[in-house]
Amino acid sequence: NTLQLCGKLINVVEGPGGIMDNLQLFPICDVAMYKYYVGRLKMFEDKYEDARECLRFSLKYCPKEFLKNRQRILCSLVPIEMCLGILPSQQISSVYGLHELYSLGEATKKGDLRRFNSLLLQHQSNFVKLGVFLVLEQVKIIAYRNLFKRLYLLTNSTRLNLQAFLSVLREQCDEEMELAELECILANLIFQNKIKGYI
Repeated sequence: NTLQLCGKLINVVEGPGGIMDNLQLFPICDVAMYKYYVGRLKMFEDKYEDARECLRFSLKYCPKEFLKNRQRILCSLVPIEMCLGILPSQQISSVYGLHELYSLGEATKKGDLRRFNSLLLQHQSNFVKLGVFLVLEQVKIIAYRNLFKRLYLLTNSTRLNLQAFLSVLREQCDEEMELAELECILANLIFQNKIKGYI
């Protein structure tokens, strides 16, 4: 209910003839804070492109000396960008101390599902507290894509055996996976245009 009320308030503020038509009327620090909260709201609504735009605006206008505020913005922005396929750089870890997000990005890049699942489980309470756990769960599909891409590059064939995928997934996930689960993952990757192909 509260999120719906926020949406209605944002429509009034940003709609035609709204008070946000002229941003110069407000101090930039207030606009940056407003954009941060709108970005968080958009993240909860799964509108990642809109959320990224708001959070990037907020980060751009947050002074560099306010490290904690920039860190808070990045805690939401980095998972959203990971969902959109942009993985974090080393700077996220070294400058802002977001080691967990950088490590998750590295695991995603390599398609290392075992490490990805381990990191997600290890830092789950922190990610839940930050409100990004469900977003990071969606990043797992990128890790699947990268793992399957590595398998494709190893076999160098356009026709891939599902059993090869299945054995790799069983190795990476340390659990018994059924062929139907694999087909579901591949179907989702194809549907989301993360890979090209058919089953």
